[in-house]
Amino acid sequence: MKSGFAAMAESNSKPSLLLSLATSEKNASVCITSGPEVISQIDSQQWISQSDKRSQIGKSTGFVSLIQDALQNANVDSTCLAAIAVTKGPGAFTGLRVGVVATKMLCYAWKLPVIVVNSLEVSADRLRRERELNIGTKIWAVSDAQRKQVFAAKFSVAEDGGLSVEVPQALYERQALIDMLEHGDHVTGSGAFSFSQQIASATGVELPDRTVASCDAVDVAALARVKLEKQDFDDLMSIEPVYFRPSAAEEVRLAKGAADDS
Repeated sequence: MKSGFAAMAESNSKPSLLLSLATSEKNASVCITSGPEVISQIDSQQWISQSDKRSQIGKSTGFVSLIQDALQNANVDSTCLAAIAVTKGPGAFTGLRVGVVATKMLCYAWKLPVIVVNSLEVSADRLRRERELNIGTKIWAVSDAQRKQVFAAKFSVAEDGGLSVEVPQALYERQALIDMLEHGDHVTGSGAFSFSQQIASATGVELPDRTVASCDAVDVAALARVKLEKQDFDDLMSIEPVYFRPSAAEEVRLAKGAADDS
């Protein structure tokens, strides 16, 4: 006999649980939610602490195993799921590739729709919720693109409580981003901490606690839940990750191609 959410899911005629994946940052995570309630959550650091799984996490098959563990912890299976939500970036090459490949594989196998969210919007939305920011408040979300560069986008709290894009995501030099900050702006995202002192000294803007600035699967679920309620799904085959930049191997290939062309 099944209990808990498994029994609830079976009693409903329509699957209602949301599986959310966050792979844009170093510590990937997975969660299963029912509305606003988190019923299972697991992250890659927790998962790889088990010695027999350390070699698997950088592979799509390993990440699928992490997802299966999250389902098992919730005592549910794929038939209880209404959709899968995943971040498309911007973020690091390997994590996003693994997340998107795993999502495509599972959505196809389980015949589930997909919800795609932007990791910068996820970070901004978490700050909006944590600080209960007012309509019109401006939020810059920042991801570290390495090489003293960042990916950033500016959002505004909309009248419906969501976010609207003020400045689309782009790659910036750190100083260029500082020069764009205005009085009253909020700044969040893990990428801002590498130059938080420069931000504070130049603008007076103080960053939130690191735990608030992260982008994990629970935050992905909070943003994706709105799209799920509206049945606003994305085209599975058109999902393309937004990388910080090409992988090292791809950069070498592109550089070689440019040299050959010249």
